[in-house]
Amino acid sequence: MKKLYLIFVLVFLVQLISSAQTTVTNLSAFYREGQVFVTWDNLSTTSVRYNLYKSVTPILYGSQLSSAENLGAVRDSSAKNARLSGIFGTRYFKIDSSGIPLVSSKGLFVATSTEEGSFYYALTTTVNNIEDTTIQYGSNSLQTAIEEIVAMPQPVLQETASVTGKTFDIYAQFASKVTSENYPQMTNEGSYTFHFAICKQGSGLNHSITFYMRPSGNNFLEYAWGIDDPNDWIVTIDDWFPSGQQLASLYYGYHENFDTFIYPNPIPNSGTIYNYTAARVEHTLNWCLENLPVDTTRVYMTGWSMGGIGVMLNITTLAENIAAVYVLAPIFNMSISTVATYANQLWGTAGTNLLTNEGYTRNQRMNSCCMVSEKCNTSLPIMYTFCGKNDGNVGWSEKVTFYDSVNANNHGAFHFWSYTDHFNIYTPWVPSFPLFSFFTRYRNNLSYPAFSNCSLNDDPGTGDPITGDSIGTINGYLDWKDDIVDSVEAWEITLFIKELITTVGTLVPPDSGITDVTLRRLQKFSVPVGETIFWENSKNGSIVQQGTFTYDGGLIKVSSVKVYKDSSHLKIFYTPVKVDEQKSQPLQFVLGQNYPNPFNPTTKIIWQSPVSSQQTLKIYDVLGNEVATLADEFKPAGRYEVEFNAASLPSGVYFYQLKAGEYVNTKKMILLK
Repeated sequence: MKKLYLIFVLVFLVQLISSAQTTVTNLSAFYREGQVFVTWDNLSTTSVRYNLYKSVTPILYGSQLSSAENLGAVRDSSAKNARLSGIFGTRYFKIDSSGIPLVSSKGLFVATSTEEGSFYYALTTTVNNIEDTTIQYGSNSLQTAIEEIVAMPQPVLQETASVTGKTFDIYAQFASKVTSENYPQMTNEGSYTFHFAICKQGSGLNHSITFYMRPSGNNFLEYAWGIDDPNDWIVTIDDWFPSGQQLASLYYGYHENFDTFIYPNPIPNSGTIYNYTAARVEHTLNWCLENLPVDTTRVYMTGWSMGGIGVMLNITTLAENIAAVYVLAPIFNMSISTVATYANQLWGTAGTNLLTNEGYTRNQRMNSCCMVSEKCNTSLPIMYTFCGKNDGNVGWSEKVTFYDSVNANNHGAFHFWSYTDHFNIYTPWVPSFPLFSFFTRYRNNLSYPAFSNCSLNDDPGTGDPITGDSIGTINGYLDWKDDIVDSVEAWEITLFIKELITTVGTLVPPDSGITDVTLRRLQKFSVPVGETIFWENSKNGSIVQQGTFTYDGGLIKVSSVKVYKDSSHLKIFYTPVKVDEQKSQPLQFVLGQNYPNPFNPTTKIIWQSPVSSQQTLKIYDVLGNEVATLADEFKPAGRYEVEFNAASLPSGVYFYQLKAGEYVNTKKMILLK
């Protein structure tokens, strides 16, 4: 009996020691701004997964874990900042901006609060795929509840550092697989940390802000650029995987079962693609606009290579906030791209065409041609793209298709290409666009003309690099003056043609050309469906084109507008009232110029009177003979429109005269048959 007792004690001690070796100690937690920061003492062994559980009641026994919420797991060295360690040397996370970093012996799990209340936490470990569910209350299970509310988590400042000539405040964003409705899902890991950094330049308030996306091969702090403005703040958003795969998520996201810690991953053939990174990009942008002293109308985005891909994959969902973008060497269609082999690991193959959590299929969401078509009625940011016909890294063939898609959907954009390789895309164009300092003219609250079908465009070819012009542009010869009129009843702009200076010579366009002009980001000019829109195009004060069309509720586009090197002035307008239809009372007398003018055989005349009175509108020839009476009656104060039909009159100069009370005004019109 004594021998059996000793065996029993020995087995118990072995089990106790074994449990102690796989059970963490010193579990602690605190709540701050929508998140619970959980820390513990790591096990001495490696290859451990630490599993966090959450419950409304204390977790006293392992049997309770099945009814608790499993928040997921983190891996070894979860307190180590692996990303910054790879850049600067060993770093550990700070969980308070004003605090000190954690130490190597600690573990970290940051859980997003999903509901208000009091909650208890417990941590188990998994070694060799076996979870130890032993609970030692007060050691790996909290005795005191954490009081939580749902709030917006805030990034935590890690450090300030100088890299390649710029000084950055580097922030960590703690995210979790289980998240709240106001904090997007950025990861499929239990708890994971991302980074962005801010380069603060200049002084004062209302800085412009440029969001930068890194290329493959560089970390997110190296050679980050914005626009050449001394007060421009640069926000560089990281996209990085612990596996070391440089392309990471290509600034979009990945399959729900993708493992960011290993490479390669199996190609999925079922399941859902999540926009983890795109959601984080949008959240970071919004956080910066809400919390930094920046001008929220001067928001820009840029990237080269992988960063250019990231810009293109994000601008259609961020269109409202971004004023303009410039991208170098992007890929527009990831389904046929040079990185398709890796992209298949992220998103599955083009043939499988999995669904994204946004509702698009893979082949829709990863194809910028499809997205600009789907967003045809959405005003995208003003876009500059630079590509190389000799670019072996991202290819050339799909660029022409994208140019055609942007053109067909009236988005405008300025495209530039040359016969350069991946690393010299921008070089030929530096003289015309020195560091994009001119970008500050673009704002997300200003309307702009989107050009399409321009006769001045160079020929990019068929997609084969040897076809078409070796260097050229689409819409790049067109520009406008910044004094755009965007009022309730009219939109006006001065357009002109310019030369482009390159390192291989000056590109000289013809003195005149034609282009379609689509009004984008309209602020005030708003036309009711069914109203007649008038337009006229003038050169040196003389009308060279004019026309009308009925507004159908879509985009407002004027086709085949003539543009000149010495400028032309385009005016688009409508009258908000029909004949005898009274609106709000005018404040002054107005007799408008007839439209169109010259005309054949009909034209419209608009006038307004601030008082009720007898009103007459008559037509006279050059000899003073009355040829028509268009109005002769008492009218209340208001705005009026009438059509004059001169089918029975010969060509020539005529005058129309308005009398309203004591007001008299006469204007000239020309009938040309």
